Parts: sequence; C-alpha cells; structure tokens
Amino acid sequence: MTSLPTIRIWHEQLYVSRARHEGGAEKLPLASLSVDDHVHGGLRIEIGGRLVPHLGYFDRDDVCFMAWLGELQGVTDAFVSSDSATYLYDEGEQGQPGFLFQRRGDRAFLSIVDSQISDGEADTTWQCAEFATEELLVEHARFRESFFTTLRKEAPEADRWIQRRQLKT
Repeated sequence: MTSLPTIRIWHEQLYVSRARHEGGAEKLPLASLSVDDHVHGGLRIEIGGRLVPHLGYFDRDDVCFMAWLGELQGVTDAFVSSDSATYLYDEGEQGQPGFLFQRRGDRAFLSIVDSQISDGEADTTWQCAEFATEELLVEHARFRESFFTTLRKEAPEADRWIQRRQLKT
C-alpha cells in the first residue's frame, strides 16, 4: 500500500499588523497586541514536500491569522462531519484565489481555484494536491496549539484577543 503525501502546517514570524491613521499598516512585535489588532506572519502549509503558495496578501509573511484560524477550523469541522466534504475559502481580498479543500474518505485534496468574488486566479500547479485526511486533523490541532502557545508567551493581551474573536483553543 502506498502512503499518501503528508501535510504539515506551521507559523513563522508572527507580528501585530496595526492600521495607521494616515493609511497602511505598521508591523509591531506581538508584545504590543491589543484586542483590536490583527496578527499576521507566515502561515506555512506543506503538502508532499511543496509549500502552498498564495496564502499571504502582499507576500508570504503577510497572512492574516484571524482569517486562516477560522477557515482551517471550518475545513476541520467539515472533514469531521462527513467522509465526503468540500470546503471553499474564497476571501478574494487583494486578488487572492480560492482554496478548495475536499475530503473523500481517508484521502483529502487541496486545489487553488479561481476566486468567485475577485480577480484571483487558479494555480494550475496546485490542483488536487493529495494528502491524508487524518494527517490534516492532527496537523491542524498541533498548529493551533503552537499558535496559541506562542501568542500567550509573547503577548500579555493574548487571552483577551482570543476571547474577543471567540476562538477555540
């Protein structure tokens, strides 16, 4: 029996992204986190040894973790509820493509598809990238634990930030 490619999920270089009054955003250390801030950084999802592209807005280290924490939880919830599930994350912000997660029993797939709400385009090199369903569930739990541990270690306001967003930890 051939084993399916693995999936790994982790974060890197977390920072606070805070809107400036004059426009744009500034990057601040996690220690400055307040309940109204956004946590950004590098989200890495690796399938079969390849890093999933297009996760960040302006570069690979500009991922909004508030958005992706919720979406990855949505994928996990969908996969747990059915052996045949589909979950589409199509935010469309900054021209992002859609991320289509599909489960078929013990096999799962990720495709980067055309956004239905923006001009974000599919990535033909990322169609039906296959991995094991159970590995996604395990990696997602490990990723969340690592993210929240890092946040609590570095940001005094972490628990208030988490509670405001009603995130499961």
